Amino acid sequence: MGFHSIEDVLPWQGSPAAKAVLVAMAFRNNDQTNRCDPSIAGIAEMTCLSERTVIRAVEELEAAKAITCIRRPGTRSAYSLNRCHGVTSDKVSPVTKESKAVPSESPTGDKSAK
Repeated sequence: MGFHSIEDVLPWQGSPAAKAVLVAMAFRNNDQTNRCDPSIAGIAEMTCLSERTVIRAVEELEAAKAITCIRRPGTRSAYSLNRCHGVTSDKVSPVTKESKAVPSESPTGDKSAK
């Protein structure tokens, strides 16, 4: 499961439906191959959205270049989460494309940037 991917997609800005679909895809993402292949019906069930809303959300995510759709005739499509939009584990900001400093707590409770 792509738990690291979920954390990475949470800052993404878009419609609520597109974000829900992106989070569902991140949950189903294979972190080693950076690919997921859930069905539209499966995403609809996970997100409580209609299949038509999921299709529109996928189109929005593709247009925003947050995902790449790998269409496979005769079977469901596969999706890849795109790094340049802050949706994979390299912690790149979708706006500035700069690395983010992540605060951590020391044993004394002080926060410092890594």
